[in-house]
Amino acid sequence: MEIAILGLGRMGKGIALRLKEKGHDVLAWNRSPEPREEVKAQGCRVVDDHTEIAKLLAPPRIVWLMLPSGDVTESIFTSMLGQLAPGDIIIDGGNSQYKDSIRRSQLASLKGINFVDVGVSGGTLAAKIGYCTMAGGSKEAFDHIEPVLRDMSVESGYMHCGSAGTGHYVKMVHNAIEYAQMQAIGEGFDVLKNGHYKDLDLPAISRLYCNGSIIRGYLMDCTRQALEKDPALNKIADFIEDNGEGKWTVQEALEHDIPFLSGTHALSSRYLSRQEESFAYKIVAAQRNEFGSHKVKEK
Repeated sequence: MEIAILGLGRMGKGIALRLKEKGHDVLAWNRSPEPREEVKAQGCRVVDDHTEIAKLLAPPRIVWLMLPSGDVTESIFTSMLGQLAPGDIIIDGGNSQYKDSIRRSQLASLKGINFVDVGVSGGTLAAKIGYCTMAGGSKEAFDHIEPVLRDMSVESGYMHCGSAGTGHYVKMVHNAIEYAQMQAIGEGFDVLKNGHYKDLDLPAISRLYCNGSIIRGYLMDCTRQALEKDPALNKIADFIEDNGEGKWTVQEALEHDIPFLSGTHALSSRYLSRQEESFAYKIVAAQRNEFGSHKVKEK
């Protein structure tokens, strides 16, 4: 299929190249030129100005936004809305707030344009092995873009979650669960490091946990990778960023009187990490760097 991808950051570039590898005709745009040149070298078409995209695609056009949530996505969405025609499809694959996605779907529908919100999980490794994708929007629009979702995802790793907003809603809760899992691993390794035994081999223990244990999994593997590089994480400050989804999920739980203790604790711990020193926070910061190449604050 022919598809335009706007935004070639860590995730956008990976999606563009994976789709190109799967035989799709990818037209790519990024504000800075370096990522454009990188995907061009691997066979993608590129454009310097996103206002030229609609002219270069055959209807019904598919335009995938893979941009930071908030003002950047809003600006490009508004611009594309003015360029596209009835029957075209705008996909927002970033981590947008689900209420923004509902609103954008309503705005698009006024012009006869389809809007699909897609939560994308898998980190940077997924460019090679496939993503997990969660789509919200009309079934008709989902069916049209299904070949794209199928080819970019792992086997059985994509789903039509429901109406507009549900894709980003499911991804929002996914990220909040991720927060809690990461925090539990971080605090556990803090006990291992600072508890009764002072000479435990943390990289070896992380490898052990990755093999056959109940708590094995991708985040534990990220922990292993980080500890093998720097067993004491001396190069990493215990400062954890957050991208908003954890906070939005906690707000959602509060709004509906739903207990969400682990997610609330994990979110508060990220704020606390910016004030106090803790090995647990270093572990969480290191995990984020391993799975998503999120920046860490170095000492």
